[in-house]
Amino acid sequence: MGHKWLAGYGTRRKSTVRQAEIHLKITKAHFGSVPLSAVKPFDVRAWTATLKGEGRADSYIYALYSRLFTDTLHDGLVARNPCSRRTSPGMGQQRPYVETMMCSRER
Repeated sequence: MGHKWLAGYGTRRKSTVRQAEIHLKITKAHFGSVPLSAVKPFDVRAWTATLKGEGRADSYIYALYSRLFTDTLHDGLVARNPCSRRTSPGMGQQRPYVETMMCSRER
C-alpha cells in the first residue's frame, strides 16, 4: 500500500514527496504490517502518546497521520478514518500576530 500511496505524490514538489516518505516510514515503524483498515481510534491515541513521548510537536503528529488516513479514506481503503478530534493532539499554543512594516504599508 505504501508504494502506491507514495506514487500518488509523484507530481508534487520534491520536498512534499520526501515528507510523505518520512511519514510513511514512521507509520510503518509503529504499525508494522497491520493493515490500515484494522487501525482503531485507541491505536491512534496510543501512537499519539508514543510520538509525544519522542518529543514530536502536536502539529507534526497531526500532519503525520492526517495526510495518510485522509488519503486512505478518500481512496476507499478504510471505511472510517480512525483519526478525529478525540484522537488528535491538542492544538498547542497559537503564535501571536505581530504586524510588520510590510503589512502596515499595504493598507
